[in-house]
Parts: sequence; structure tokens; C-alpha cells
Amino acid sequence: MVMRPAQSTPLRTSSGRVLRRLVVVGLFGVSVACTAAPLDRPVKLGPIDSGPGSVEFARRQLEGAWTLEVLEIVDTKGISRTVRSTGRLTVDAFGNMAMSGRLVDPAPGDRPEDLQPIVEYKGRLIIDPDRNEFRLDAPVAAVPVDSSLKKAVSPNLVRRYTITDDRLIVTVTLPDGSTSARTSFRKER
Repeated sequence: MVMRPAQSTPLRTSSGRVLRRLVVVGLFGVSVACTAAPLDRPVKLGPIDSGPGSVEFARRQLEGAWTLEVLEIVDTKGISRTVRSTGRLTVDAFGNMAMSGRLVDPAPGDRPEDLQPIVEYKGRLIIDPDRNEFRLDAPVAAVPVDSSLKKAVSPNLVRRYTITDDRLIVTVTLPDGSTSARTSFRKER
């Protein structure tokens, strides 16, 4: 049996454990200090496309107040008739739209003072600039749409638009793709 000189094994072992514990505690402290936190500022994603064909461009074109000039209702045979009416469409910088309109002439048997709004609703526009269409997201009607015109001008229908200078032409389309109404607006200055 060979005798070795006494080594300081207990000392090394206890100092190794102490060192390991210090490293674990230090790493734990660092990991707690680096927990995720909400951003203090928005993340930059790059420039927003605002040129022709973009949603922003279409929204800026639609923005403002528009006065109704002509309302044409198209029947199931495709024949349109002009309905004498007044109306106003407004779109703000955030794409919120409000529409109001009323008949100019009363229906047979009604008095002029009995004229009620035929449409009065608002909602946020969902614009598809590639198809020149917009829809209303969650439209809210202040008054029910006149029952005689509900199929033609319901706020839930898709609208195709054309804008030229100070004119806005809106064609209301049914789910089958047929036209139910056409309106012409002039931009207010």
C-alpha cells in the first residue's frame, strides 16, 4: 500500500461548490435583469406606400365632403331610373365614412314635410385600390334604410368607385355582381 501525502481535497471540493453556486446565482441574476419588457417606442417598419394604387392614395382621394348630384336605381332588368334626392358623403383622414340622403319628392300620397332620410349610416371604409372598391366595416345606421331602396343602397353592399378631379362616381353592386344603383357626387370646396 502506497501512502500519499495528504491533499487538500476537502478544500478544493468546497471551493468548487462555492464557485459553482456563485456562477449559478450570477447567471440567474443576469437572466432576471434581462426579462422581456414592452417597447418604449414604435418599431420602424419602413416607408408607407402612398403612391397611386395604394390604400393611402385612395383614402386621400376619397377624403372630404361630397354632395350628391344624381342617384340612379337599376331594376332587375337593368333599366335605370333617376330618383330625385339630396345627399352628402363625408370621408375623414382615417377612412371613416358618413352618408346621409333623402328624397326630394314625396311618394304619392305623402306630404313634403313627411320626407324622412332614406339613408343615414356611417362606418369605416375598407378600400381595395386594385379593384377600385370599398365596403363599410360594421356599418351603423342612424335610421333604417328606406325599405323601397334597401336592396339597392344597403350599407352592406360593395361599392365600386371612380374619381376624376372633383367627381366621384359610385356603383353599388349586388353579391351576384350586377349593378343596383349608381351615384354621382361633386366634391365640396
